[in-house]
Amino acid sequence: MAIERELRRDGSQLNFDEEDGKGMVEKARGRREENESYLPDLLWDPVEADRFVNLAQKRPDLLTHREQLIWKAIQENPLWCRDGTPDLIVIRRAWAEINRQAEEWERLG
Repeated sequence: MAIERELRRDGSQLNFDEEDGKGMVEKARGRREENESYLPDLLWDPVEADRFVNLAQKRPDLLTHREQLIWKAIQENPLWCRDGTPDLIVIRRAWAEINRQAEEWERLG
């Protein structure tokens, strides 16, 4: 706290970065620019199925093997994914079935 007060003092060279005009304390705290996206904010949804689809669409590179199987099951079933667009309402209703399909594929190897 004392360090922060000192850094915020008027005239402190540590409080201001000439290059980008940002205070060093604010940078150290990791504040994001307004136009930057924060992955958890982009992905979060209170419904697990929706949260999963958000992740699979925006960051498929983060999917585990099991999650890749779930995503494959969704993409290959025309009831769950039409014209390349996941149908969230149908996916929510079929979430247990989708997971069972992925589990079966995982067992088969």
